[in-house]
Amino acid sequence: MVLRYLAPKSNLHTAKQSLNSSSADTYFGDFYGSQMWNANTPLSEDCLYLNVFVPGTFDPTRKLAVMVWVYGGGFWSGTASLDVYDGRILPTDENIILISMNYRVSIFGFLYLGRPEAPGNMGLWDQLLALKWVHKNIDLFGGDPTRITLFGESAGAASVNMHMLSARSTPYFNRAIIQSGSVTAPWAIESRQTALMRTLIMYKEMGCGNMTETAPDYDLILRCLLHADADLLREKEYAPVREFADFPWVPIIDGDFLVESPENSLRHGNFKKTQLLAGSNADEGIYFIVYQLTKIFPVNEFFTDKDFIKDKQTWLTSALDLLPEQMRSSQLILQAIFHEYEPVNYPVKPREWLDSLDKMLGDYHFTCGVNEMALAHSKHGGDTYYYMFTHRATAQTWPSWMGVIHGYEINFVFGEPFNRKFKYTDEERELSSRFMRYWANFARTGDPNRNEDGSYTQDVFPKYAPGTMEYMNMTVESSYSKDGR
Repeated sequence: MVLRYLAPKSNLHTAKQSLNSSSADTYFGDFYGSQMWNANTPLSEDCLYLNVFVPGTFDPTRKLAVMVWVYGGGFWSGTASLDVYDGRILPTDENIILISMNYRVSIFGFLYLGRPEAPGNMGLWDQLLALKWVHKNIDLFGGDPTRITLFGESAGAASVNMHMLSARSTPYFNRAIIQSGSVTAPWAIESRQTALMRTLIMYKEMGCGNMTETAPDYDLILRCLLHADADLLREKEYAPVREFADFPWVPIIDGDFLVESPENSLRHGNFKKTQLLAGSNADEGIYFIVYQLTKIFPVNEFFTDKDFIKDKQTWLTSALDLLPEQMRSSQLILQAIFHEYEPVNYPVKPREWLDSLDKMLGDYHFTCGVNEMALAHSKHGGDTYYYMFTHRATAQTWPSWMGVIHGYEINFVFGEPFNRKFKYTDEERELSSRFMRYWANFARTGDPNRNEDGSYTQDVFPKYAPGTMEYMNMTVESSYSKDGR
């Protein structure tokens, strides 16, 4: 309780078992597709642990490349212990060391009060503390501290991106992989003023007493939130949400960990220019859309082949419900968006309406930001590689009409198809092998094509450049493409 909302402290030797303080998704009941992302350890704010996975056998005289995983979850949920992050296969198959870390999420990790007792960005400082530990100690596990690759997905990818922008972090890692997330995503970062507004809303929701917005008593707010029961905080944590994909507790530009806007950092090259591997999935938006448009996607009909969006009016209404207020308030912006994404071949099939909505929101919240980071990194001289994941797994439990959804490249990166409890095909195991080889090669050499023995992969992963924008299409039959998708 004493350390709640403070930056993390090292060398505490009172740790218990690996626990977490994140929230659970109960919307679809016991459906595995949603349950697999829920924390699988008991609730506790004593959660700052990391896992170290090393190959079963290795030459102690040859230091191994190190990959440090940062999980996603919108900065409000997640844990390093999820089964999908099983760290046994990748290190064994690719002879690397894998680290996965916990960090505080939601109000516990990102409450901001503009004072030392709640400075904001605590979750990022947690990550940095873990990264420093890895850099200092990994050689004792056979790891090479000069070959540390940060990689993450969604909010984890945005976090990795923030470490690239932070002078506090850059000495402690060498390369970066961002999967379906970036620092310029509209949900990834917010102003201190917005963060304070959310804190005031949370205080009111907790029922600690009346207070005017014009003269808030921050001592009273701090006492209320510092001594509140963790379960009650989790129950109320979404009170400050304003619109679609609006995660209430996220990083801020605090003047210390992050000193300027991400847009300015990317424009002027104020970030670590190294080797970057980036990419996204074919259908990034639909996973979030179905949670927002509950009248269109009712739970009792969700797993059917029903045509959920049948006409233009439903499509328009849905788009307006999902787009942020700043876009809805501008007719010029709306016209540009609808011109870009409205299906053009009439009569439009229901699936085409749904796909266009998915692309509209998926591009805005995920793909465009990843593209923006890849482009900036390449323009400022960093070696850059880009992928697009387009294969829907046979073991996927979400309905087929959702496509290749957000987060499910992770299964292939961590080698899940080789776990016989899941029903993957031989072709998918081969695809997973390619994922692991590209990612591990990148961690070893900065080039996904170059194998450990100096040879090269059969399929060439093209280097991304502003003029060509070539990328690797990660599917059961890999190929690379030019000039967009």
